[in-house]
Amino acid sequence: MEILRDLLRPKSGMEYLEAQYRDFHLRNGRRPRAAEVAAMGFDPARNGHGGWFDFVRDMGDPVDASALATVGDLLRRVERDRSLTPLALEALRRLRDSTPTPEDGRAFWAFEPLLSADGDRMRLTRPDPDGQATAMLAELAEWRLGTMPD
Repeated sequence: MEILRDLLRPKSGMEYLEAQYRDFHLRNGRRPRAAEVAAMGFDPARNGHGGWFDFVRDMGDPVDASALATVGDLLRRVERDRSLTPLALEALRRLRDSTPTPEDGRAFWAFEPLLSADGDRMRLTRPDPDGQATAMLAELAEWRLGTMPD
């Protein structure tokens, strides 16, 4: 009887997020991206684990510890800073592919020590040999871009 009560008891928001994450993983054979979790009705930045990639790691999926340490502060800023413009987020998204970035996007990050302009592109100022740090930034930028009004 106690087991039934536990099953019927409403779950906390965090427990529900964790259950939805596991369910997505089982159905799709991969972890959900931040934008996919947002589409489920959750805020990836508010997960009780610190940042989104802290949550991913705590859920048992691999997260590059070096990349997380390198850009962790910037990741948290992307998750929480509501003053980020679409062009600033687009600039971060384009880091992954090293494609030209709009000038206003580059200008937004002009004083960020982890980023620098390289002609019409941006790059990380710290080593990212396997591209994990830029992929993490791009994932969060895609999520944030998806939540902005048109």
